[in-house]
Amino acid sequence: MSIRNRRHDSQSSMNSRMRFSSLGRIWKQVSRFALFGLLTVAGPCLAASFQEANVEQSSSKACVDSRTPTTLSEIRTVQQTLLTERQPATLFTLMPARYQQLRRALEGFQRTGVPLVAFDGNSYYGAGFSDDLGEYYLIPKLASFLDMRLPTAVDVFLGAILCVSFLVGFVGFIFLFRSGLSRTVALIGLLLLFRVSFREGDVYVVLSSTAVALVPWLLYFVKRGFVDGWFVTFASGAGLCAGFANLIRSHSGTGFMLFMAIAVLFALRCRWRSRILLIAVTAAACALPSLYFHTLRDRRDAYLNAMQPARPPIQEQHSFWHSVYIGFGFLGNEMVPAYSDEVAANKVAALSPGAHYLSVEYEEVLKNEVFSLIRHHFSFVVLTLAAKMGVICFALLLSANVGLLAAALYPKSWSIEVAFWAAIAFSSLFGLLVIPHPRYLLGFMAFATLYGVVSVDHALETRANRQVEEVPLRWQRRTACAG
Repeated sequence: MSIRNRRHDSQSSMNSRMRFSSLGRIWKQVSRFALFGLLTVAGPCLAASFQEANVEQSSSKACVDSRTPTTLSEIRTVQQTLLTERQPATLFTLMPARYQQLRRALEGFQRTGVPLVAFDGNSYYGAGFSDDLGEYYLIPKLASFLDMRLPTAVDVFLGAILCVSFLVGFVGFIFLFRSGLSRTVALIGLLLLFRVSFREGDVYVVLSSTAVALVPWLLYFVKRGFVDGWFVTFASGAGLCAGFANLIRSHSGTGFMLFMAIAVLFALRCRWRSRILLIAVTAAACALPSLYFHTLRDRRDAYLNAMQPARPPIQEQHSFWHSVYIGFGFLGNEMVPAYSDEVAANKVAALSPGAHYLSVEYEEVLKNEVFSLIRHHFSFVVLTLAAKMGVICFALLLSANVGLLAAALYPKSWSIEVAFWAAIAFSSLFGLLVIPHPRYLLGFMAFATLYGVVSVDHALETRANRQVEEVPLRWQRRTACAG
């Protein structure tokens, strides 16, 4: 009897020690990862403040007029016009040139009823000169449908994108994560990323909103491991969202499409037929908004051709080589003195005076100048790219932060790692090829933050599973010793 009592007392004391030991380990783990999580999610907020407007915010970024400016004097005239036109206050930051284009697009739509037609007080022309057309269709439609003033419509449009996407993303994390600590880390991370996105404003919020809204849900469906009607519905909706995002801001949905292609093809454990079907559905849905806007442009062009048969062609997309060329003004130098639109315009005016601003000929001149810089000033090009890469890497460290350490200590599956890093690398191109300003890196910071949050959750889950596996072994050893 005494032996049984001693064994019972010994077992009770061991249970007590195990409970206290487990509580100590849990408290240690919680405090450690809470600190890690705070550092991880605080990264995006810090990343946006590391580089304050060293960049010249030239109002000529999208020179707007009913005629395409062809000379420096015309460009300066348009700039002065945009600066003198009073812009009502909006909650979200918006470029003056972009606001004036929206105002004229709304005026043209209200006068004609034809989307993407702008009116400058004298004549009609195509809205969205050298810019993405999505906002010039959606915001005037919203303002007319709800009878809003333009500043209110701008705030409602951008605010809805930002708030709805971050709310949807957080709900996705609730479904994806089982740990309350992981959900808390995700919530704080999204709130801080929301703060950064709101601060940068303009159409750049779409860069972060697309990733935040769609990536958590994709990871949830991939984690389930089978394809059903819900997964196909999500794939269709995700494709539509990415397609519309690309129309509002170029390639803001491309990073997610790349992420989804890799994750579905290599991380999803199901038949290849099902994986290919998901990719096909997503790609088809992504193409639908572009096809719809193609019909809108045809209708707009037919209307303008009927009114002005001899009108000049409309520049409707971002100029690539113009942005790349002035991006070499990131570091002070004599060849590209500053990151300014006038630097590129001056260069083209000197080499090809007859080239219209942002025309095909204009772009060809700057393309040749970029390759000339690479051939004759290769060390300068490498130094500039290295400086940009340094800023981007610093932003990565601030955004992903301890998630990088968690990923190194507790590796995820290679397919998810490749999907994240492919999206991160693609999103960094906006800063590498042009200039690493936070507004151009919002998509990059969003993917890096999501990577950090997912890595922390994976580390927490892996540690918890290891501890659960170790408890029976420890119990067997201690009972053996007690016996």
